[in-house]
Amino acid sequence: MKLPDYSTKNSSFFLPFSISSFILLLCLLPCSCEKPEVTPVKDKITLIAKDLPGIMGVETDRIGNIWVSLSGTDIPDDQGDTHNDNGKVVVITPQGQVHDAIVHLSSYTNVHSGELQGTVHILLDGSILYILSGDYLYRADISRYKPGDAPIDAAKLPRENIVTKIESIPSVYNPDMDSHPYHLTKGPRGDLYIADAGANAILHRKGENDYVVFAEIPSLPNPFFPGMGGPDVQSVPTSIRFDGKNFFVTTLTGFPFPEGHVSVYKITPAGQLSVYQKDFTMLTG
Repeated sequence: MKLPDYSTKNSSFFLPFSISSFILLLCLLPCSCEKPEVTPVKDKITLIAKDLPGIMGVETDRIGNIWVSLSGTDIPDDQGDTHNDNGKVVVITPQGQVHDAIVHLSSYTNVHSGELQGTVHILLDGSILYILSGDYLYRADISRYKPGDAPIDAAKLPRENIVTKIESIPSVYNPDMDSHPYHLTKGPRGDLYIADAGANAILHRKGENDYVVFAEIPSLPNPFFPGMGGPDVQSVPTSIRFDGKNFFVTTLTGFPFPEGHVSVYKITPAGQLSVYQKDFTMLTG
């Protein structure tokens, strides 16, 4: 029997047509396959530690210890001084034991906002723990620290006064705007980038005590003006992350806190800012 010659012009249409028809026939045949059962995954919440007042930042080291920053308080002492310097970092072992690791971190009442400016976020980079507290960036080498050791006194740690640096930059600081270093991440070449929730800016730490403004987060028109608040609403950066290509910054708004006006911003390494996602109300991280 001679096989059909598929090299002819007429047969050039026949082969695809035959395959298409076969596939269509398979699709029309009844299928006895059943969908696999999907079992929803239930979140399992395990209590690791409790009675930790003012939790702000959390980092985990390579052996499973959890480092947690606690904000401290601004309760005045007998002389009315609110510079308590009682922020701290605790370490929680995998067994759930809690130990004070770093104590006496800066905490006080911010004269502009009237709120506590204490220990906020931390960043663990190898054996170096960076800590934002009060006006300062602290740098703690924890390579020799073991849970249960006497806590490290922050007064003996190297620190840099970020607020003093920012107040000297006219493009960011003015009498109506304070500085509140709040969150940090590592960026290109290992430099630190800091979200300043008072100056509404991202700071670039280029080296020791060397800070520049990397990007400013723009204010927004106040939808309730006139009537409630001023014409503009501050857009306050609350966290920053670097994905290897770009930075992403979460924000929240100032008074009167309009609903649906908060954005996540993308910032390129060149400092170009754009809206990445929008229509949120309050984002803290």
